[in-house]
Amino acid sequence: MKRTLRIAALGLAAVLAFAACSNPHLAGGKLHFDQKRFEKAEENFQLAVDKDPKNGEAYMWLAMAQAELDKPEEAAANFDKAAELTPRIAQDVVDNRDHYYADRYNSGQTYDKNAKGLKEDGDEAGAEKEFRNALRDFKKAVIYKSDSPQAWMNIGATYFNLGKIDSALTVFDQVHSMAPDDDDLNVVLHEVYKSQGNQAFNQALEAKSTDKEGAKKLFEGALSFYSQAAGLDPNDLDLTQNRAAVAWELSDLDDTRKDELRASAASDYEHVLASEPKNTDVLQNLSMLESGRGNNEAALDYATRLVDVDPKQGMFHIIQGRAQGALNNKNAMLGDLLVGQALESGMDVPPSQARAQADAGGPKSDILRQYREAGEPEQIRIYKDSGGSQYTIWFYWTRGRAYCYQEDGKELYAKKFEKVEEAEPMTEEGGSEGPGGN
Repeated sequence: MKRTLRIAALGLAAVLAFAACSNPHLAGGKLHFDQKRFEKAEENFQLAVDKDPKNGEAYMWLAMAQAELDKPEEAAANFDKAAELTPRIAQDVVDNRDHYYADRYNSGQTYDKNAKGLKEDGDEAGAEKEFRNALRDFKKAVIYKSDSPQAWMNIGATYFNLGKIDSALTVFDQVHSMAPDDDDLNVVLHEVYKSQGNQAFNQALEAKSTDKEGAKKLFEGALSFYSQAAGLDPNDLDLTQNRAAVAWELSDLDDTRKDELRASAASDYEHVLASEPKNTDVLQNLSMLESGRGNNEAALDYATRLVDVDPKQGMFHIIQGRAQGALNNKNAMLGDLLVGQALESGMDVPPSQARAQADAGGPKSDILRQYREAGEPEQIRIYKDSGGSQYTIWFYWTRGRAYCYQEDGKELYAKKFEKVEEAEPMTEEGGSEGPGGN
């Protein structure tokens, strides 16, 4: 950024001439400043201030020399003094402070970019050094412009990247307190909290197998970030779902809060489900979470709803089978597991073979009776278990039924689920036929 040094009211030549008569130290300081001899400039400007302690312009030039010498605290104090003593140069003071703010802020961003590149390359030590340099310069930037939310947010983010999560949260709270009703700022801050939560969550997942204490700290940080973000936008369902997942993960690492954290996770998942009743990730998690909490009826209810959302997913039937087993529903457990395993790893058989399979079962077999009553199924799967037993499963998707048969054609299990609507017929171009089609 090009430096612009503003001098109020008088032109530079006039000021220099006036200063030469009234305060030769001020004129000498400016000459040193122009030649970038900033230490000499500071020395002369200090003498100018000592000679004329009510000269606001002398304080402004002293501040600029100190800023060039990387003395932000002294510079900021003298900028304040300059504006107080000589109100007509107040705007010039603001402009020069803004310049030095931008200089330090841009330097911090450069260090931050370098740090992230080093981190991606696996150089943790190098990244930490650059993050510390970034933090140093962002902190210098806010000395010149303490009301800059952008710089403060970068300070918070850098604290997080250095693993100082409590400090990061404190800074983000400070940013929010600067303008609590600023909608634009709150949108940005919400995304910052959410992004930091996501980052902490992912890092915790990577660390939990090798560093449980470190993972616990990161999960706690993620939970705090998500809660802060939720306070700014309680309708962000992705965030609520992630917060539930973090609470659940943390419950495995914190025995003292296990019940509290799992209850919190269940509450968040249920909040999401109220708006997205067909969210299969949430239904699956709730089934497993409630199972872990000993709420087996609730676990089965969520698993059943999960199957009804997408009956063609084998894993969903397996989850339902496990929930049946927890309730000691042995026949249902076996049937649900067979259906799930058949869909996951069974062999697909053309439905046209249904008649032959039915006849092979014999005239009094269950499979033949089913064929006579319902006709050819829409899908057939054959599954062999680890003991070598073979099972045939017929699927009537559009009727919401599946039937498991032993090798002799005896029905082992009949399963109900939500009907699967037939797919729309495809045109030769691959699009669906119907109103609005081309």
